[in-house]
Amino acid sequence: MNLKGKKFIALFLAICLLAVNCSIPLVLKKGSENRKHGAKLIIQKKDGQVIRGELIAVNIQQNFFLLLDSKVKDGVIVIIGDVKTIRIVKKSEFWKGAGLGLLIGGGAGAALVYASGGVDFTGSEGNAAAAGAILFGVPSALVVGILGAFAGRDKTIQVEGMTPLAMNSILRKLSYKAQMPYYKWH
Repeated sequence: MNLKGKKFIALFLAICLLAVNCSIPLVLKKGSENRKHGAKLIIQKKDGQVIRGELIAVNIQQNFFLLLDSKVKDGVIVIIGDVKTIRIVKKSEFWKGAGLGLLIGGGAGAALVYASGGVDFTGSEGNAAAAGAILFGVPSALVVGILGAFAGRDKTIQVEGMTPLAMNSILRKLSYKAQMPYYKWH
């Protein structure tokens, strides 16, 4: 392999490492789109009532949290002692994982085939690298996509029957997922 090919592989691998290790959030500079959103919750109360909404704030000392009800578009105070289950709705990460798997697997496959000097039936190193990208990229995309889907599964917390100390622990964990964390408004 010539020096140009080695430089290409080194640059490509450096870019892949940066893509994996650096999460650079893209922040939109418009008014309400820039605000932090609270977790989406589905609350099943002991009396059978179901409330769906965004978690706005948590008051740990007084054992309640505030939801923005998605139906009535108004704030609802929920006392933790009245709750049967809390479901934290997460967004599936399948496509994000599939894209990342395709990028890394495809890049690694192309680099490995190109670096090994592999030549396909047409005698072209470029075609061999493309075949390597497909052979490594597609399975990687599927595997990492499935892992992303599992990471994005909803989480259900059974609150009914918990001790007050355990309920307090749940409120502390929820406070980090609120639009307005406890330490900012207390």
